[in-house]
Amino acid sequence: LLASLVTLGYLWVEPKNATYFPTLKVGLLGDWLIGSIRRDRALSSILQEISAATGETVSLVMRTGFDMQLVTIVPSTFPIALNIEEGALAPLFESAVGIAWIAAQNIGEIEDLVVAHNKRPGVTQVAPLDLKKRISEVAAKGAAVAYDKVLPDTGAIALAFPRPVQGQTIVIGLGGPHERIRRSEKQIIALIRRLVRQTLG
Repeated sequence: LLASLVTLGYLWVEPKNATYFPTLKVGLLGDWLIGSIRRDRALSSILQEISAATGETVSLVMRTGFDMQLVTIVPSTFPIALNIEEGALAPLFESAVGIAWIAAQNIGEIEDLVVAHNKRPGVTQVAPLDLKKRISEVAAKGAAVAYDKVLPDTGAIALAFPRPVQGQTIVIGLGGPHERIRRSEKQIIALIRRLVRQTLG
């Protein structure tokens, strides 16, 4: 396997001590997927409409291991806003975007993720019953909502797009100051769900 990866240009080997190192080519492996998500016209249109209607920071997010990666961001137009950069990571089990992603998966996959996560050293253990409660809240509210979870004084709302993009579940996220998001929570959820329904026809 290592020899094949060297031949393909993903690893190089130090002959003296047979040590293998990744090449820059490894960093390009996911570029095609991220590019496909960014070029998806339906998703881009939804982001622009949410941004225009709310003025908040909106994003497209995909799962990367036990994190959620912000692939595309439309910055807020407010002076005081949630400022994040493309490529930033949010924890899968703690963030609104992560819970929205989890809620869109089947029970078996969720259980496997919890087991795999809890085996990792030094992580906060995920309690299956607590996670089940949060998933139920997504169903009740129509979106995942979190306040002061990843960053203090911030609120976030997230919804998984029903149609996979290149086989991936993509999450639409919105974030901003805690009080502003909480004040408009129901209207924002209704807006995102309406735009998604319109896009899917």
